Amino acid sequence: MELNKIGQKIKIFRKQRQLSQMELAERINVSFQQVQKYENGKSQITLRRLVAIIRALNIPITEFLEEETLLKISEDSGSYTPGEILLRISKEEAAFLKQYRKIRSKKARDHILKFLKVITEIEAGE
Repeated sequence: MELNKIGQKIKIFRKQRQLSQMELAERINVSFQQVQKYENGKSQITLRRLVAIIRALNIPITEFLEEETLLKISEDSGSYTPGEILLRISKEEAAFLKQYRKIRSKKARDHILKFLKVITEIEAGE
């Protein structure tokens, strides 16, 4: 999803929650000018910042996923830290993750992960 579309979605959700750019900026610890840049697609949004915005606006990450496009969120080139990677997740992966998170049983989740590991080991051996 391009920056403009991400920014438009942020703006829509911010307005739905009747927040000003200043109020959102305060919640995510940036200037209101930076929020303007995000909303207008003029500035890249780090994964960490997008997560902060999503939390501040109380919206699901799935709102930023499209069927045929991967979500690409750029990191600031000078401020990369471990754990901050480009998020590239397909709609299918997002759907799997959404269903996986609904499973309350840790035992069931562990079995699913073991099953996936077996499948990938089988495919790697082919």
